[in-house]
Amino acid sequence: MTRLVSTLCTAILLASCSQSGPAPAGGLITDRGSFPSPLSNHILVIGSKTETLVDYRIVNAATEAEFAPKKLFSDTMRWAACWEDDDTLWVYSSDIGLSVWKRSSNSTFAQQWLIQRADLIPTIPPNLWNFLPNSLKRQWKSVR
Repeated sequence: MTRLVSTLCTAILLASCSQSGPAPAGGLITDRGSFPSPLSNHILVIGSKTETLVDYRIVNAATEAEFAPKKLFSDTMRWAACWEDDDTLWVYSSDIGLSVWKRSSNSTFAQQWLIQRADLIPTIPPNLWNFLPNSLKRQWKSVR
């Protein structure tokens, strides 16, 4: 019964989001909704904790396990997310920075901040790189 209630709550939550389906053309996600990963193993669910804070989490499609950030970001700031083909998720917000969620072999996710992992800067997907502000691109150009 608990599993059924959990499944129903997840379904209602996903249905209540403003968008659903694959990421829009260009791969950038810039609106609330639910967006399956390219492998369809996970779903990025973007909603709101409050009127001004964006809340997101990664949901395992099979187990419903959730992975969520410790920091939320403001909806008034520029933000975007994008999936890569291997179920890696990139999330950028101008108020908290750029992070990448890497999936491990046991389908858990770990968030890594690029401010602490400059070695990941060259791997930023081109569509997200183009979205970043010029000031950040100038700062990272020598590393990329």
